[in-house]
Amino acid sequence: MKNRLIILLFIIAAIIAAVLLYSRQNNMNRANVPLKSTGIIETIEVEVSPEIQEKIEWLCCEEGVEVKKGDVLVRLNDRKLIARVNEGRAILTGAEARHEEARANLENSKARVRSAQAVVQAAQSEIDRIMQGSGVRRRWFRQRNRRLTGSWH
Repeated sequence: MKNRLIILLFIIAAIIAAVLLYSRQNNMNRANVPLKSTGIIETIEVEVSPEIQEKIEWLCCEEGVEVKKGDVLVRLNDRKLIARVNEGRAILTGAEARHEEARANLENSKARVRSAQAVVQAAQSEIDRIMQGSGVRRRWFRQRNRRLTGSWH
């Protein structure tokens, strides 16, 4: 009876091992086989609308025709947009021209300031030279300067 029990346990262990081995082998084979199925595929309907409101000049296809990402579906009238771009370019060109004119005027003004500073410097040098001269010249210069500036010190 003990031998029968050992044989029975051995047979049950062998059956369990065979089932596990078959199950594992079957799962490995399924991973390499593509899944095949039949059925109905539903499409997604997408609403397409422009970002701007303009008249349609050209439409690629009728409703329901399959299109793919990146296809041009509609061409809108762009005359107004082109006119606005051209107007903006003209305004920009005018502004750039006025900017250059202002820059040139600034440079001319700077040159006139430098010239006036040179005249002032030359006059100051002449004054300094006269002041270092004889006493007669100094008195004459002081009197002349008072008359010009209106101060009587």
